[in-house]
Amino acid sequence: MTSTRWDPDIDAELSPADTAAFLAAWEEAVPPALAAAVRPWLAPLRRLTWLRTLSWMARWKVEGARLSPGMPDRLRAHMDAHVAFILSAGCIERVRQEWR
Repeated sequence: MTSTRWDPDIDAELSPADTAAFLAAWEEAVPPALAAAVRPWLAPLRRLTWLRTLSWMARWKVEGARLSPGMPDRLRAHMDAHVAFILSAGCIERVRQEWR
């Protein structure tokens, strides 16, 4: 959700299986030493990206119109809906389950 939902024309929500498949494909595509060196950091960095996304979404909820004056109405509506979804208790709990 932190990388695939920003553009209303793409707006894809990946399942945990989709994410695992992407990471496996990435590991296959890079040199084995790089994959081994990065592997321990993948989960902590995904978590940090999620926390950064939450803080950005909270800021957008408060300051969205001021952050992007002149943004097309379609994109603003998409971002407003995305913010509401990301900040919902259900979404946050679902992501928390991934870290357990």
